[in-house]
Amino acid sequence: MTIEDLKIVTYLAKCLHFHETSVAFLMSPSNLTRRIRQIETELGIRLFDRDNRNVRVNPDAASFFEFAAKTAHDYELTLDGFRATDRPLGGELRIYCSVTASYGVLPPLLQRYRLAFPQVQVRLETGAVQRVLDKLHSQDADIGIMPISGGIPDSVVFAPVGRMPLVVIAARDHGDEVDWDLDTLLLPESGITREVVNDWFLSSGIVPSRIQELAEFEGILSLVSAGYGVGIIPYIVWEQSQLSSHTKVLKISNRLPRLKIGVFSLKKRMHLRRIDGFFELFKGPIT
Repeated sequence: MTIEDLKIVTYLAKCLHFHETSVAFLMSPSNLTRRIRQIETELGIRLFDRDNRNVRVNPDAASFFEFAAKTAHDYELTLDGFRATDRPLGGELRIYCSVTASYGVLPPLLQRYRLAFPQVQVRLETGAVQRVLDKLHSQDADIGIMPISGGIPDSVVFAPVGRMPLVVIAARDHGDEVDWDLDTLLLPESGITREVVNDWFLSSGIVPSRIQELAEFEGILSLVSAGYGVGIIPYIVWEQSQLSSHTKVLKISNRLPRLKIGVFSLKKRMHLRRIDGFFELFKGPIT
């Protein structure tokens, strides 16, 4: 059994989802299933109860799950201890961010990190931006990327890495300007983007007459392209979408603010070289 096996078991025990685990560890679901069976055969105990719909941990294997999590964690700590100046840094850096951040923010950051620490493996997980802090506190991620806003807990450090502009979009046959009285405005139902837009409305004295809320930016793009209203989304989402050719950016008199994007981690984990090294690329964490 390898350290990688322990990491896989620990990850699957937390997420209880074979597909998510296979994506995280860059293997097919069938290979993951085979690997779990091999581990169970070696241990002589079933680790997971699974059917077509659900995955559950076997309570009888609780002691092994504790061992696996602690051993994998201690292994990473040991690697970080071997960081003499003449020894290249190794180990694994786990990053969690939204899909938008993964292609709009992360690539240049990873390029800089790979040049500085070529032997550190990077594992990327994407999901809802609202889960970034939870992922950090559960130590399922070393680094999180999300917009900077108020209410950041004292347990977290962050460093700004850029700004992401917001735009108003509409279907191609819409006029060049938005009509706040007549147009239906499509907005994200929650999150930092919505908070920033609400503050902008208040400071600009704008009171939209009709608002429709959607959970995802992609849903806003779909409805906007079909002519069901105008939407406010990050420019990078619009630029990278296949629907950008069916929509356009509208002119507005008072320019929308830009989202401030930051990298985040836990203060108590900043002693780990692979995490501290990521922040060093941006002249240190800012609290």
